Amino acid sequence: MILTTILILLDQITKILVLKSKINIEVIPNLLSFNYTENRGMVFGLAQGSVYIIGVIALLLCIAIVIYIIREKSKGSKIYFPIYMILAGGIGNVIDRFCRGYVVDFIDTPFIATFNLADTFVVIGTIFLIIMIYKEGHEND
Repeated sequence: MILTTILILLDQITKILVLKSKINIEVIPNLLSFNYTENRGMVFGLAQGSVYIIGVIALLLCIAIVIYIIREKSKGSKIYFPIYMILAGGIGNVIDRFCRGYVVDFIDTPFIATFNLADTFVVIGTIFLIIMIYKEGHEND
């Protein structure tokens, strides 16, 4: 759980810095920009204005992950690293939704919607989790 705490702090620190600066700079021309955005919905601007409903759903998912961690801990599973990443990302955005009324997004690329570190943690954690589950399922092959 230390990893989760560190990732949540990293996410929140970057969001505080972005909030203070209202950053809007191009880091790599036509590839990467940091642009302050208030996301009051979900990815790709879906469900705008439903910030608290989405927040409650995300909070329930985080609680389910914690329950899973507690139940599986005694079984010696190796998949905690990606689950802690997913949990950190979920909590990071839940904090935004309930404390600010929106999620602070700032990483902007032409390929995908504007996002933040919490979103990155969820995506990377999910990719690792899928790989680990796949490998676990094929260990005896």
